[in-house]
Amino acid sequence: MAASPGADWIAVTRGGHREVHVFDARTGNEAARLKLDTPLRHGGHTMLRTQTDGAEGDPVSR
Repeated sequence: MAASPGADWIAVTRGGHREVHVFDARTGNEAARLKLDTPLRHGGHTMLRTQTDGAEGDPVSR
């Protein structure tokens, strides 16, 4: 899962299914579904951020 403090979207991977689901946290609705060419190993590693969200200061990389 990936979230940015500067955006209302959340990304969730379904690594073995080659999908990334993007949800709008305000509405709870799926905003997009990305289908990838290859499976994501170990569920995938994601990062979602905006240019000014301050995420560069997050040592845990949420």
